[in-house]
Amino acid sequence: MNNRLSRHLDIDYLHELLGYLKEATGFGVLLVDPEDPGEISAEQRCIECPLCALVHSTEAGRENCGREFLRAGSEAKRWGEPYFYHCYLGLMEWAIPIVVENELVGILTCGQVLIQGKDDLFYENVLKQARDFGLAEADVNLAIERVPVVSGRKVRAAAELLRLVAERLSEHVILHLEEARSRQHQQAEIAEAIVSRQECGADFQESRRLQREIIGRVRIGDLPGARKILNDLLSSLLLRSTTNLDRLKAEVLELVIMLSRAAVEAGAEIQQILGENLHLLGDLLARQSQEDISHWILKILENFTHSIFKTRNMERVKMISEGLEFIREHFSENITLDDVSKAVGRSSSYFKKILREEMGLSFTEYLTRTRLEASEELLRNPQLSLTEIAQMTGYSDQSYFGKIFKQYYGLTPAQYRKTVL
Repeated sequence: MNNRLSRHLDIDYLHELLGYLKEATGFGVLLVDPEDPGEISAEQRCIECPLCALVHSTEAGRENCGREFLRAGSEAKRWGEPYFYHCYLGLMEWAIPIVVENELVGILTCGQVLIQGKDDLFYENVLKQARDFGLAEADVNLAIERVPVVSGRKVRAAAELLRLVAERLSEHVILHLEEARSRQHQQAEIAEAIVSRQECGADFQESRRLQREIIGRVRIGDLPGARKILNDLLSSLLLRSTTNLDRLKAEVLELVIMLSRAAVEAGAEIQQILGENLHLLGDLLARQSQEDISHWILKILENFTHSIFKTRNMERVKMISEGLEFIREHFSENITLDDVSKAVGRSSSYFKKILREEMGLSFTEYLTRTRLEASEELLRNPQLSLTEIAQMTGYSDQSYFGKIFKQYYGLTPAQYRKTVL
């Protein structure tokens, strides 16, 4: 199975699950690939009814059934509910669609049973089809005897059970797709940051500064900001670690320890944090690629952010958040610490103290970071001159802007622009 479902789902586990459903209901259950509905593996046949398994042992039988499966799955997707039908052999079946982003990625087909019983007309129809497929009549008669006859109530109950399974599978696939997108987005940001740093090399002191900034963002629940800085940090670590995974793991573990310390300082229980760290350590050591390690620490960052934010003094967090929002709205102006303090209704000394405690940053450091992040985006616009970008980000002196930019990124604004255009 080569469609999207197989790329994001453990097919072996799914077949095991469908086997359990067959044992519980007595009905055959198949997972059908919409891209190749006639391909029915030997593993699939073991969970079918004996008659269908016999028919599917022939190429003509698989082709006929494949067309029926695809038609039924498409109808089930169209109506958004189980689609009941009688197949060309006369068996009652129903199809459940597995839909992701409005695309039919899988079809669960179940049933292969009779409700009315096995009359002469049923035998005659099946034997005629079997002769066309080149099957021995004795084998067909034996398989027919093993086709279950069930009540309509049992059919409806089994269909509802299978629908719930399909919904769960769709959710599972969606989660995997979201994780794949998250990985791709993170790797793109890291790759871009690496390109920007390659001309100047990795800066150990900058890594320490970025670690402190991450903790500050986590403390106030600024997950988007923390993610961006994390990817900046990872680009620096990857440049220093190159292909040395053990060194990268050690650097990442150091960040986990810092996050743990911040969680304890925020009020989390030390026993819980220690227990989590022991579990996380084993999980980290099992990672065998830079991409896996990078995505692992991103998920850890998200978990710690949610955990720490729950324990915060919300009055202080609200004040800091409002202050940082004021800075982001007015960074292009000649704002001061007094301006921000007045905006949040606190004294300059108090706001300065709480900002340092919560974010690990000074007002000047945060303002500079905000201005430089804005300048990164503006440098992507070739229509803007460096002088214009400096003025738009609050720097009246272009040379001073260039000096500060290089201290943070290791490149001049002009050099950085060349890497992104």
